[in-house]
Amino acid sequence: LVDNTTGDKLLGYNLLSSMDSPTYGGMSGGGLLDENGKIVGIYGYDYSGILSLSSIAINSYFQIANQTQLLDNENSLLTSNDYIMQSLDSNKDIKEKISLLNKVTEIDRQNPEIYFWLGLRFQEKAQSSQDKKYFQSSLENFNKAVTLENTNARYSIILSRLYIDYGINTNNETYIDKALENLNYVIENLNSNDTRAYYWLGRAYQEKNEYGKAIESYSKGIKLDPNYSSNYFQRGIVYLNQNSLN
Repeated sequence: LVDNTTGDKLLGYNLLSSMDSPTYGGMSGGGLLDENGKIVGIYGYDYSGILSLSSIAINSYFQIANQTQLLDNENSLLTSNDYIMQSLDSNKDIKEKISLLNKVTEIDRQNPEIYFWLGLRFQEKAQSSQDKKYFQSSLENFNKAVTLENTNARYSIILSRLYIDYGINTNNETYIDKALENLNYVIENLNSNDTRAYYWLGRAYQEKNEYGKAIESYSKGIKLDPNYSSNYFQRGIVYLNQNSLN
C-alpha cells in the first residue's frame, strides 16, 4: 500500500491483496486467500484514514493475538496493537496520540512497532513546531525500534529519512552520513529490492553533492519499480543541477 501523503509504501498491519479484491463492510475477520487458496491474511478495518484496502498478514495476526493484553480505563482488555490503532485516529491530536503510545511502553517494552509509531508522532510534532527536542525524541524512538528488530528494513528506511531531514534542517552532514550507512546496510543485508531504499539513498548522496551516485541510486529504484514516481522527479532535479537535460 502507498501512503498518499508521503508516497511511501507501507508494510506491516496493512496488507495489499489486489485492486480487484478490496475490503468491504462485513468482511472483517474473514480470510484473505492467495491464488492457490492458501490463507495469507485476515481482513480488517483500516484506522489510518489514508488506505483504501486493508487486511493483516497472517503471521502478524498471530503475533498480535499472542501479545500481552492491557487493561483500559473501562476495564476491557486491549492489546498493544489496539492502542497503536487508537493512536492512528485522525480525530485525536498529536499530544493524545503520543500519550496513548507512551502508555503502552510502560507495559510492553519489547514491541518495536510501538516505538516506530512514537517516532512518527514525534516527527510530526517536530515538523509542526520546529522544536529540535521533538526531532531528538523521534530519533530515539526510531532507534529503539531498529534495535529491537534490526532485520526490519522499513524501520531503518524511515529512520534514514529522518536523519536526512534532520541533517538538512540543522545543516549537519553527520546525520546524512548516518542515513547513508543505514541505507547501504538495508540494501546489502536486508532488502536489495526496496525502491524506497534507493530513493532515500539517492537523496542522501544528493545532499552531499555526489550527483553521480545519486543518479545511480534513483535509476536502480526506477528499474525495481517503474511506478514509483519520486525517483524520476529527484533524478530530474539532479540532471537540472548538472545542467544535463538528457
